[in-house]
Amino acid sequence: MLLVARFLDGFRQLNGIAAGMLGMGWRRFSVFNALGALLWTICWGLGVYLLDRRIADLHLHYGGLQFLAFAGALSALVALVVYVMRRGKARQSAKSSQ
Repeated sequence: MLLVARFLDGFRQLNGIAAGMLGMGWRRFSVFNALGALLWTICWGLGVYLLDRRIADLHLHYGGLQFLAFAGALSALVALVVYVMRRGKARQSAKSSQ
């Protein structure tokens, strides 16, 4: 999640919140966050260098897929929230049954 979120506008800023909700330790978060930043930087740097003049053509061809990318990202966020809420309810029911 941390590696992919860097490439989706807005989700990069929510990385820390999502990792905290999932109980990820700060060391693991820092490693994956740094790897995501490195991957993002390499893709943007090398992507622009390698694609050069083809970027405009690619943008025109794939520009219409923004809605699908947004819908997929929103679906992933909803799935994460549902997962976290179910996990919390399961913990509460386990504590109350003890």
